[in-house]
Amino acid sequence: MKGKFNIAPELAVDLPLSLDKLIKGDEVANFDFPLTETEFLDSGETEFNFKGKWSHGYIEDYHDEGAALVRNRCYQTSMTIDSSASGGPFFSKNVVAGINSSGLDAMEGETPLSFVTPIDYYHGTRCSEWRDGKVSIKELASKGYINIASSSSQD
Repeated sequence: MKGKFNIAPELAVDLPLSLDKLIKGDEVANFDFPLTETEFLDSGETEFNFKGKWSHGYIEDYHDEGAALVRNRCYQTSMTIDSSASGGPFFSKNVVAGINSSGLDAMEGETPLSFVTPIDYYHGTRCSEWRDGKVSIKELASKGYINIASSSSQD
């Protein structure tokens, strides 16, 4: 019912993070909202019609020194990363394996080219605002706020 009511946002499910290294051929996916429609109502409110889309692909390569579009350690993938997906999570084996970084539009029939940053790149980095300052993913996990589902070293 367009413009008739406000809908409370649905809370995201609790997804564990993975610090495991991915290898060429591993299946990956992301979910973004490239088809979202925005309408400015006469009342001054803005109405959004979120239309999400899954993108699936594979790990194509690993760049320890970064790549042309991403200056830090990253994976090259064959999944599409639309502009609305940058900074969002990407998934492998039903866990969050990293952050969508950048992608190039592919011509019809061509394989997409995208780059994602593995979550372990951020593990010890103090990057998230938390109460009295910045905190790392590692610190949040040690306090039980983040679930790390990795079987590899977490230190």
